[in-house]
Amino acid sequence: MKRNRLKQIAMGLLIWIIIVVPAFSAQTLEKSNITRANLKLVDMKYEHIEYDEVQDILDRLEGTDKSQEDEVFKYAEEFYELYCKVSTMIQISKLNYQLNTNQNSYFEEYLYSVDLLGKLKSAYAEAFDDDEETDLSGQLNKYYELSIERSKLVDEYSSKQSSVTIEVNGKELGLADIIENNSKDTKTFDKLYNEWYTAYNKSVGEIFLKLVKIDNEMAEIKGFQSYAESAYQSYSREYSPEDIKTFSEYVKKTIPTIFKQLYMSNIAADYMLEQYTYKDDLEVLSDIDKGFISKYDSLQKAYEYMVEYELYDIDSRNNKERGGFTTYLEQYSEPFMVLNYDRQYETALTFIHEFGHYFSYYQIGINQGGLDLDETYSQALELIAMPYYSEIFKNDKYSKAAKIYTIESLLGAIIQGCLYEEFLNVVYQNPDITVDDMNRIYGDLAKEYGLLVDNRSWCLVGHNFEMPYYYISYSISAVTAFEVWIKSLQKEEEGIETYFKLIEAGKESSFIESVEKAGLTSPFEEKVLQDIVKSVEAYLGLNEKKAQLKGAA
Repeated sequence: MKRNRLKQIAMGLLIWIIIVVPAFSAQTLEKSNITRANLKLVDMKYEHIEYDEVQDILDRLEGTDKSQEDEVFKYAEEFYELYCKVSTMIQISKLNYQLNTNQNSYFEEYLYSVDLLGKLKSAYAEAFDDDEETDLSGQLNKYYELSIERSKLVDEYSSKQSSVTIEVNGKELGLADIIENNSKDTKTFDKLYNEWYTAYNKSVGEIFLKLVKIDNEMAEIKGFQSYAESAYQSYSREYSPEDIKTFSEYVKKTIPTIFKQLYMSNIAADYMLEQYTYKDDLEVLSDIDKGFISKYDSLQKAYEYMVEYELYDIDSRNNKERGGFTTYLEQYSEPFMVLNYDRQYETALTFIHEFGHYFSYYQIGINQGGLDLDETYSQALELIAMPYYSEIFKNDKYSKAAKIYTIESLLGAIIQGCLYEEFLNVVYQNPDITVDDMNRIYGDLAKEYGLLVDNRSWCLVGHNFEMPYYYISYSISAVTAFEVWIKSLQKEEEGIETYFKLIEAGKESSFIESVEKAGLTSPFEEKVLQDIVKSVEAYLGLNEKKAQLKGAA
């Protein structure tokens, strides 16, 4: 009985590390006193960790008396430290590959490190296995074999936009060829692009169905009834898929109408913002800093540190992962921001969003509230920054357009998060459907949210492939972000103070607890959605014909 209890303790620790702590954001042990590395990314060297380090711990563990709790936990702690080290190497190799996808050696090292982590955990579990117990080590080994296969499929998905071709007059044309050769012939471009889009959708759709089956198998190994339940736990959510069903019904009743009202105005705003330009990265960073960040000392401190140690890469270039994200390199306690957009206004606005992530990592490391707090920090900062858009963009027309664009984007996030949630539920519960089935399902669900979409467009959202069930966090967090903004409308300082309280609460509190500590209402209350609609209508002066800012330039 004693040995079984110790095994449960050791396995409990192992399972906590493997399952409860997401691979992409392992929790830090100390949050109150962050010791930064004061290093640039180039100085954070990737280290190829040999399996001998793992074997050394296991050899010493094998010679210990496993009936002694102190001895067991001594090696469990060593195991955890090595886990953190390998996890950081995973992050560094992956980040370097994302910054330059021509560096295939980094991708190979990324896969190697993921595999090493799997072997480490499987071997550690095996040390406690006996004939009377479940073969946990074998299950973990299978789990990490599947995770390697998943990583390869995601990388294949990422490469498809440049590799998918269609045959035209005996020639193979990719998307770049279609754009380059037909930019002045709209009719021909539309025809060829539609043909390419169909081929792309078919190709990545088949990858997605493979991912679904892998995810379902991994969830079963972890002991979950569904992949959705597994994903919710890994994202540290306090609510269930059932709670989101109720939330989604509230969203359908409140948000689509105002979103439609803003739709045409946002098209005009997008067109206006296309004309916005800046000379180089230094100029746009300086404009955002002087126009907004420098107004608040704590934001300024984080920004200056980021610039000093070059913990960002925001220029647009080929062979770099598209989009925007901020990662946290745990071993160094350093955040790193990546942006890669063709349109310069997207870089400017997304920088503000990502700086919300960067600032929270800088202040507290990984928060206790999971993705919902992460995305609240980023989206709330977008809204809080709106009064400063005129200083950032140096033009009232761009400022007005950016405000419409920001608000419409966050309202869209509320809708899209619910839409993707419903879509994924159907697909993961029916993994043998076809790509055509998925397109039809997505289109039908979109109509329920008042959206007219290209049925294939779900496949353009990388989150669905890389981190399924992530997107609902954009919905939940956008609601809370809007509530922070509403406080700022009543009194600007109250909004930013609430924002800082929310971040401070995230050191040790869950999402819902942090919301309460910051004096906010649960985003699951229908009234909060109704208040958002009223506030947006008042702020933008909405009527049935157009959206126009009332002196909010």
